[in-house]
Order: sequence, then C-alpha cells, then structure tokens
Amino acid sequence: MIVIVSREVLDDRNAWLHLDAIVDLFPMGRHQWDLPPDLDYRNLAWLSESPAHYRTKRNIEIYEKAFTAAAYSAPSNRHALSVVLTLAPRAVGELTPKDAEACLREPGRLLVENDESDAAFVEAMVEAHGATDLWYAFQNDWLVFDHAGGGGNIPRRLRDLASRHPGPPRFMALTESDRQTPSSPNSRAAEEVLTCAQELQCQAVVLRKRETENYLPDEALHLLNAHRPHRPRLRAFQKLSEAQRDHFDMKRGFRVEAETDEVRLTDDEETVFSGLSPSDRRALSGGFGKEVWKLFQRSPRPFTAESIGRRCATTGSDEIPTMLECLRRLL
Repeated sequence: MIVIVSREVLDDRNAWLHLDAIVDLFPMGRHQWDLPPDLDYRNLAWLSESPAHYRTKRNIEIYEKAFTAAAYSAPSNRHALSVVLTLAPRAVGELTPKDAEACLREPGRLLVENDESDAAFVEAMVEAHGATDLWYAFQNDWLVFDHAGGGGNIPRRLRDLASRHPGPPRFMALTESDRQTPSSPNSRAAEEVLTCAQELQCQAVVLRKRETENYLPDEALHLLNAHRPHRPRLRAFQKLSEAQRDHFDMKRGFRVEAETDEVRLTDDEETVFSGLSPSDRRALSGGFGKEVWKLFQRSPRPFTAESIGRRCATTGSDEIPTMLECLRRLL
C-alpha cells in the first residue's frame, strides 16, 4: 500500500511509536512511503529530537531509501491502494496511526473455496508467469490464502473481514464459475460472490472455465500417461475441442448408471459433447479423479505462461495475467 502521513501526525509525539512500527514495514518493498518532495526531514522533531538514538538513525536511513525508491519506481498495480494517517479520520482511506499500523501489518488475503487445490492453481499460475514479486509476497506472508469453504461461504467471509479490518479492503475472492456450457451463466454461488464484492468495493475473480482443473495444459496432462488406467481416458480427452475441455468435469467425468452400466450425460453435457463416440464417452466416464489438481504441484512444473495462454485461447489469453494484477493490488 501507499502510506501518506499527514504533518499533524508527524508532529504528534503520541503517534511516534506507531510511526516507528510502520517504518519497519517499508524495507523490502512491502509498502511504499509517499513522501512530499518539499518535506525537509531535518525539521521534523520525530527524526531530529534524539539524533544519536538508534531508532532515529534507522528511521532516517529508511526515509532516505524510501525517497530514492519512490523517485525511481516504475508504474505498477502494486501499491494501488493507499492509506492516509491523520489524527481525526473523516474520509474513506484515512486512519489513525494506531489503526494504520494494524492495517499495514495485515497480509493481503485471497479468499478461496479450497486452500489446497485453489492455492496450488494460483501458485502454479504465479510461477508460470514469472511473477516473482507475488511469489515473494506469498513466501513471506504478505499475501495469504484464506480458506472460506464452498462458494456460498465466501460472501460471509468477505463481510467478516470488512467488519474487522480498518482501511481499504486488502482482500479479494477467487471462485469457480461452474459453467457447464460455453453459454451457461455463472453459478448462483459465483454471482453471489460478485454481488458481495461490489457491495464491499473489493475485488472478486470468477474463473471463466468450469473449474481450476480445466486450466491444466497438455504438458501437465501428459504426465497422466504414467498411470495405465488414465491412458484411454487421456486419448479420448485429447480428441475434445478446446471449448469442450473448458467445461468437462475433470474430476468426475461422465456419470455411469449403476443399474444399467450406461454412460448418462446431462442435458448440458449433451449440448457440449454431442457427436462424441460411445467409446470416448465410456473412456471419459469417471474423470481423472479428485486429486487431478495435484498436477499443478508437480516440480518442476511442466508448463509455461505460453502453454497456459494456449489453454486460455477460448476464454481470453488475458484471464490469468488479469488475475495476477488483481493480486498485486492487495500489496
């Protein structure tokens, strides 16, 4: 976040302990200090009253580095949010020094339905796109995954965070669309997430494909050839069009009726997969299993930004980069 400190706070001795604590958050780029170019720190009692004190020396050192960094920083969605420290907050984004310290210490939160599979998906996208700033943020808990449970629980968690944390919302939601056809609307749960995010003025991303597993590119799925039972299923899957792959139930596949042992497609599935041969329908029954998401965790990860871009050709090659930019706004 960008931190703006009003002159009244700089001159208030009761605020100095909070300022000392906030200054410690600037090194390594976690937050950015917005410094007036005409401010002479040598005239500030906070930075001049005890010149020999180690705390004063450290504050001045960080101040000077922050001033230099601000002058040479390139435009970025990082630090897109700002907070103004003031003794008497009156507007949105204004906080007392005490509340500002609490706000700035909090990590940015990405609310997900499942903190294993969804986290693996996000981390894979971060690494594939070379987003080292986001990787560093996750490794140092500047960004954290917040397990909200099923999509229906995300709005409740968003409202809870909004009620407990002062300052601009440093949380966003990521949820699956559960769209079973290219023309299907988002699920009711996904729409409720979007409505809640709009109400709270925070960010929310609804994936354009059915589920996170639908973003697995061929380079990852080819690893399933190592498991003999998956080979016919993978061959059948490779015959699908990109749009069909977008909406196939990767975990469960097509349903087989227990009584008749016949493959039964829902009406939506018939719309998308009409023309698929009976043998391929049979091969795709059962899907790739509930742990297919673990392909996102394979090391080294068997895909790149280019392969993810090809997998997103039907839903927009900008989808994943846009999601990553939303994450940067939380820093």
